[in-house]
This record gives sequence, C-alpha cells and structure tokens, in this order.
Amino acid sequence: MAETLQNLEFTFSFRPLRMVQFWLGLGSSVWQDPKSFGIKAVFNHGNYACIFPPDIVESIQFTIQAYRGDLGYQKRIWQPVKKKLKDWEKAYAKLHQGTKHENILSFRDGRSFLIIRQRRLDGEPLTHRLEGTSRAIYLFCQKHRALKRIIDRFSSVPSDRIEPFLKMMVDKKLMFRENDRYLSLAVPERPNPLEI
Repeated sequence: MAETLQNLEFTFSFRPLRMVQFWLGLGSSVWQDPKSFGIKAVFNHGNYACIFPPDIVESIQFTIQAYRGDLGYQKRIWQPVKKKLKDWEKAYAKLHQGTKHENILSFRDGRSFLIIRQRRLDGEPLTHRLEGTSRAIYLFCQKHRALKRIIDRFSSVPSDRIEPFLKMMVDKKLMFRENDRYLSLAVPERPNPLEI
C-alpha cells in the first residue's frame, strides 16, 4: 500500500487508472503461501456455486479463489490509495477542461536542447530546459534503463555527476525510479496541426 501511494505521486500526468479490488488468483504467490499474508483459509469463490453443480464446485479449483483473513483491515489500509485515485481523476479532468487537450507532461526536442513542459493545477506550467548530455540521458531513458547501463552509455561523464542529475529528475517528478532503473515520464509533444 505504501509503495503504491509513493508510485502514484508520479502518475498524475497520465490518464487515471481504475482501482480493482484484490482477488486471490489460483497459483499466485499469495495463494501458494497464504499464511505469510495473514490468510486463514482458501476455497473456491462462492459465485461458482451459482453456476455449477455442487459436485463440480467441490472437485475443481477455479481461477478466482475466496479466502478468510483480515478483510476489514485490508479495506481500511487501502483507503488512502482510493482517495489518491479520486484526487488523480479530479486533477486530470481539470487539466483537460475545454477543447484544447494538451499533454500534462510533454517535451519538445530542439536537437541540441530539450524543453520539458509540466502543466500544474495550481499555477503556470513549469518549463525545464535540458542541454547536451542531460538531454541525451533523458531521451535515452524513454525506455526504462538500469543505472549501470546509463553510466556505461555515458562513460565520458563521471557517475558522480550522472546520479545527482537522475535524482533531481526524480525529485521533480520528470523521471520515475524503481530500484536502480529509471524512466523518463514526459511524452513527445504533439505538433499543432496549424504549424504543419
């Protein structure tokens, strides 16, 4: 739950996701080791009894399983995620009001520089300018890249300069980091049809 909340901080520039309640899948890691997750009993979901005769329900393990455990606790601890998703939906809708549907986080590449535009609810858009190696690293990370791969690719730059740059990009919510992998979040700005 805490990891989900943290990751949601990086999603507000994208179309909101729909929350799906946890369901226990046959063969999943939770199903294989239920006690580690506080699950006391696992059995076929009750809805199968409405579809199939009792002898079938008792002889087959179906894909969706039911369980006994601390369901009330789980529901309670996930409330902040539900609230964050609602906030995300509201922010996304507000930033997309009107007829002009601009990306919330986008970039334009000037070949020797990169302009990142970050629209905000509470003020004018922020503009970030990247040049030289900074621009190249940001574009390189349009696919998620391991830190080692980034350092190897830009070996002419000391790693003690690359890592602070990546941290700054993550702090500004322009890149996402998971473990040692980085992903640039801005998408290429669509050209205005009138400019073509």
